[in-house]
Amino acid sequence: LAVYQDAKLALIEDQHGNKPFTPDFTAKLKMQGFEGKYGSTVIAIKYRYTDLVDMGYKDYPTGYLWRYGVEAQYNFHMGTERWGAAPFVGFGIMKRASTRAQNSWEFGGELTYKITNWFSVGAEGVMMERPELGKYVFNGSLGIQFNINTDYGTKQAKKGSRF
Repeated sequence: LAVYQDAKLALIEDQHGNKPFTPDFTAKLKMQGFEGKYGSTVIAIKYRYTDLVDMGYKDYPTGYLWRYGVEAQYNFHMGTERWGAAPFVGFGIMKRASTRAQNSWEFGGELTYKITNWFSVGAEGVMMERPELGKYVFNGSLGIQFNINTDYGTKQAKKGSRF
């Protein structure tokens, strides 16, 4: 489970009047598998929520933005078990308060540092399609991850079969 907060909205007021600590978070449930020579494949289910101020423009409707999506990423081994890097592509449905739900693509990367076997910190950069604006926008976030290892491969190997 990973939770990220937009770095800019966490620290400073933006040009639209959103104050510091404006909620703009992404939660991901990530499932890792398909271990390979260079890394592993990850599938994630994502939810993003943003609570924006009324900006008074037709292109920037009042209130919240939410996005549900699915993400595929590949975690590269970086010569150490502590660091991880993962490019990803995602697709989801995005909705702002006064617009209809629209399809949205995103592309980005995630860099993580494992502090313990169950806890990591990370940074994520995303180019997200904003259909209501007609363009892609960049979003940089910082966050934490809780890692739950089922140790499925080791358990199966002890039984005499990997699968």
